Amino acid sequence: MRYSPLRLESYGGFAADAVRHDLRTIVVRTLISAGFERLADVARLTEAELAGYPNFGRKAVNEIKDALARDGLSLKPENAIPPEEMAAKLLGRLHATKAAFEKAQRDLDKFLASLSGLE
Repeated sequence: MRYSPLRLESYGGFAADAVRHDLRTIVVRTLISAGFERLADVARLTEAELAGYPNFGRKAVNEIKDALARDGLSLKPENAIPPEEMAAKLLGRLHATKAAFEKAQRDLDKFLASLSGLE
C-alpha cells in the first residue's frame, strides 16, 4: 500500500482519488494546498493553469490528465470560452433566431392572406 491510513486521513476528499489512481504524494499535496477537494475539481483548469502550480512539471500534468481520463474527464481546453461570454453569444443567437422566426411567420401570414384572396 502506497499510502498510510494517517496520510490518507489528511487527504480528505482526495483520499479515494489518490488510492484509485495511485497518485504521487507531491501531486495530491499540491492540489490540496491549492484548494481542490476532489480530482474532478481539477478538470476546470487548463493544462497551462495546472502546470503553473508549484511542483507541477510535465510528469505531474500527465499524471493528472491520465487520472482524469480514467474517470471520463479532461482538463479544460486552452481556448475555452468563459461562461459569461458563451452566455452572451448564445443569447445573441437566440435573439437572431427569434427575429428570423418572426419574419418567417409574417411572410407566411402574407402568403396565406394572398391565397385566401384568390378564392
